[in-house]
Parts: sequence; C-alpha cells; structure tokens
Amino acid sequence: MNTGERNEVLLIAGRSGVGKSTVAWEVSAVLRAAGAAHCLV
Repeated sequence: MNTGERNEVLLIAGRSGVGKSTVAWEVSAVLRAAGAAHCLV
C-alpha cells in the first residue's frame, strides 16, 4: 500500500572497530532530540 509517505534509510558501514556503533548512537540522540521517528537496529 502506498500512503504517499517517504521513508529514508541511513546505512553506516565500515570495518570492525572504526566507530560505527558510536556514530549510530550519536545520530540516534540527535534524531531523538529533534523528535524524529527513527529506529536503530
């Protein structure tokens, strides 16, 4: 069903130990502060 809503995805990729999880948590905090619906998987 197409509701006309637009979804966006941010993929964070890289080698082990480069800080992907740290970046993801910081992005999540920024989105939460802005009141944006999001999901961190």
